[in-house]
Amino acid sequence: MMPGERRPEAARAWRREGGPEQVPGRPPGPAGGGLAGNFLDRLKQSNPEEFERLSTLYRTDRQQFMQEIRRIMQERGLQMDPEQGPQPRRAFPAMGMMGEPRARPEEEKCQELARLYAETADGQEKTAIRQELQAAVQEAFEARLGNSRERIAHLEEQLTKFRQHLQNLEENRDAICRARVEELTRPPELKWEGNW
Repeated sequence: MMPGERRPEAARAWRREGGPEQVPGRPPGPAGGGLAGNFLDRLKQSNPEEFERLSTLYRTDRQQFMQEIRRIMQERGLQMDPEQGPQPRRAFPAMGMMGEPRARPEEEKCQELARLYAETADGQEKTAIRQELQAAVQEAFEARLGNSRERIAHLEEQLTKFRQHLQNLEENRDAICRARVEELTRPPELKWEGNW
């Protein structure tokens, strides 16, 4: 999570329910903020039973919870980064609302032409379909290249943001370390977080 960014509601709720303090090097919340928190917010609305099951699992068996989150994220086309939490494999037009991969029209056209080619017995028709398939494959190839270029541009933008964030951390090193020492040495009864 970037500075000033609010944790999604489900992640905040998990934290209020007695989740752990933030572990150095790990994002806050049950499986990190950002994408995981947004996913949990949507899950809470769309499937309250599954959300409750994961919530219970989080409180009782954190390791099993993380394995379950990894499995769900993989099913939805996401990947788990040990430092950053769940990240989209692709946050681009090829992804659906919940991160599910969505077939591109160009690839669907190729699949349909390949099916027609296999089903056709007539030699001339097969030749015509094959030529059309060659053109469709070229189009699909260009679309995939375009998507890769988009991904690279997106990653470069993210890298620029992370570098700026790192620079801000380095510039504020002393203040951040002083605040952390204060936080670590504060008596439990004076801490804001925790079960009230």
